Parts: sequence; C-alpha cells; structure tokens
Amino acid sequence: PRADRLTGAGDGYTITTRVHRVQVALVERRDLDRLPRAEPLLDDYPETTAEDLGQEPDAPRWTYSGQELACALAAAARGWGRPRLAELLASRGLGRPGSERADRLLRLGREALEALDALGLDVVERPAWRATGVPEVGTIVDLE
Repeated sequence: PRADRLTGAGDGYTITTRVHRVQVALVERRDLDRLPRAEPLLDDYPETTAEDLGQEPDAPRWTYSGQELACALAAAARGWGRPRLAELLASRGLGRPGSERADRLLRLGREALEALDALGLDVVERPAWRATGVPEVGTIVDLE
C-alpha cells in the first residue's frame, strides 16, 4: 500500500494475509496515568474471526453482473481498451466503473476471449433481424 495515502499520526496499515487500514489513538503516558483503571472482566478473550463479527461484506469486492461481463467480452473481442469499455458500460446504463474495476473487468473479458479461442469456440454478433424475428429480403439464414 502507498504510505502517502495515510493522513498522519495514528493512521497506518496492518499487513497479514490481507492489508487493512487502521486508525489508532495515540495517548501519552502522562495522560494514560490519569485514567481510572480496573481489572479486566475476562481472563482470556475468546477467539474470533472477522466473519463471526460481521465485518466481511456479503459479496466479494470484485463481483460482476452478466451484463458487465458481456460488455467486457464485447470490448475484448473488438480490441478496445479501458476507456472504451467504460463508455460502453455507461451507454448501457451500467454506470462508469473506476479504473481498477474497469481494468479487472477488461482483463476478465480478454481471458474469456482467449479461453474461447483455446477451446475452438467463437462468438459472433447477432444479425439485426434477430430482434424482430423476421430476416430482411435477401438475407441468407442458416437453419441448423
């Protein structure tokens, strides 16, 4: 994590298997000595995890809707970058993602496109007539 994002004394990071930003109160010894004291209520504190305390979000941070994934695959197939993907998402009413989210989404679209290629599969654009169910005169339609 970048230290320049910290706001000053008492602001920091804890790094274990994950990185968490923490803020602590810094109290000088003379101020601490003036506070009333008591014996702790528990001899040993119970083992807990963040999940037990409800600190974990219900959904993972990087989840995507089917519509977002479809846009990412379309952008990857067209060779578009992050700005064009963001425009596509916004034009479809899906909001404009931040740069990190857009990067991850585009990377996922490119990985899906590579997987399709490796499996010998392809995705083609729908003909315009599929929306109405009626092909235009002269359109060749494969019935298989």
